[in-house]
Amino acid sequence: MRRLVYISTRSLAFDDNAVVQACEKFAALNEATRISGILLYGELNFLQVIEGPSDEIGSLFERIKADSRHSGVVKTSDETVVERCFDSWGMRATQIFLGRREALEFVSDRVPAPLAEQLRNFASL
Repeated sequence: MRRLVYISTRSLAFDDNAVVQACEKFAALNEATRISGILLYGELNFLQVIEGPSDEIGSLFERIKADSRHSGVVKTSDETVVERCFDSWGMRATQIFLGRREALEFVSDRVPAPLAEQLRNFASL
């Protein structure tokens, strides 16, 4: 099992409704490939955690890097893990409002400390 985390800069044309619709579409596709995760987004940026079989994550990340709805994709972690943090989530989108670190409390009990720190730092941008 592999967990990959990346950040990117959101395209101004990719509005909040489009983000939610895209995640709904991706949830169905991800179920078929056994991928789960979470997409956090703010006004300017994305942070996404994707988990699943290593080969599927590798293929997905290549498609993510080529997606024109964002730019500046930077992988912040890529590791082999024993279990998922977001096992029952096909792909859930959660909007993080500027400076709202407490908005991440809903995931704090399900993620390891280094990942929780990445999520909190993102929410503080």
